[in-house]
Amino acid sequence: MVEDELDFTPPCPDITIIQAAIEDFTDLEFMERWVRTDLRAISLYYRDALRRWLSIQSG
Repeated sequence: MVEDELDFTPPCPDITIIQAAIEDFTDLEFMERWVRTDLRAISLYYRDALRRWLSIQSG
């Protein structure tokens, strides 16, 4: 799955905006359970995402 990247312009020159993936779309089990069933964006989705991909999200 490829998503379009948004072009953000920082509100101030001292701010740096970093775009980083927070989900692993290669995790087919997760995609089947949450995305393909339209159950994403509920609290259980985020709990499972944090459990699975904490290393991605904490960078």
